[in-house]
Amino acid sequence: MKYIFGPVPSRRFGRSLGIDLFPKQKYCTFNCVYCEVGTGTPKKDLIDFDYRVVLKELKEWLIKNHKALPDFITFAGSGEPTLYKSLGDLIKGIKEITHIPVVILTNGSLLFKKEIRENCKQCNYLVPSLDAGTEKTFLKINRPHREFSDYNRYVNGLIEMRKEFKGHYLLEVLLVEGINTTEEEFLHIKEKIDLIKPDKVQINTVFRPPAEGFAKSASEESINKLKNILGDIAEPVKYYSSNGSVIEHLKGELLKEVVLKTVGIRPCTIQELSDSLSINTSKLKSLVKKLEKDGLIEFFEYNGETHIKRIKD
Repeated sequence: MKYIFGPVPSRRFGRSLGIDLFPKQKYCTFNCVYCEVGTGTPKKDLIDFDYRVVLKELKEWLIKNHKALPDFITFAGSGEPTLYKSLGDLIKGIKEITHIPVVILTNGSLLFKKEIRENCKQCNYLVPSLDAGTEKTFLKINRPHREFSDYNRYVNGLIEMRKEFKGHYLLEVLLVEGINTTEEEFLHIKEKIDLIKPDKVQINTVFRPPAEGFAKSASEESINKLKNILGDIAEPVKYYSSNGSVIEHLKGELLKEVVLKTVGIRPCTIQELSDSLSINTSKLKSLVKKLEKDGLIEFFEYNGETHIKRIKD
């Protein structure tokens, strides 16, 4: 499948079936230092194509796996979902074929535009990011395209979206130790959050290999400090564990395709693949060993764990 991947283990949304609208390359308005997709040149232009192509893939997946449906359908992957012009129409189409809640993970950079907010209103859960309380930190950690480097406009877009959105509005703050973890920065972040008024704030940090080697995971002390400053509205993101469900028909070439697609989006450990696909680790180890031998994947160490990533063509 070209656009559908997973389910993958999401620390926030359990077993999440992903939709990657930009499967060939990273296509994003930001070039965040912590991005698990890697580095890339920030983009500004919207892209459009027939949304029914994605809808057809999703229908096929849901039919094949009707006994083990995902917890959520999430727009994520290799780019910024709001750069897809027909996002609203696609979500409307999804809601006509399934009751599974739809999530948009977005950096929020385009929410100052009314047409983008209209597209996002179709989802059930909107999760924009706010990693900085000041323009200086915003430019340092998110590295936006120059068209989207106006920090105040960015924050105002988050505020306007909150006023208009009727679904669950969750704000993510991703901490990178030494960049946005000072008490002063935390207080500025709180000021902005008080203006945005999200339902919840999810405090996240670097879990997978980042775009830049200097982007380090925040300490537990930093995470707890921000949580205490923000109060009850904030919650640190927890690690996900499988609920033991089984994905139908996931064997042979289909299993190989799903594994390659998943690690092509972002590096994963064997355990993460096992949790998301409900496949025992011994079976996965046998498969990934063959994939490595065939030159399709490679292993590397990060934070004391072995990760798998796809070797690009």
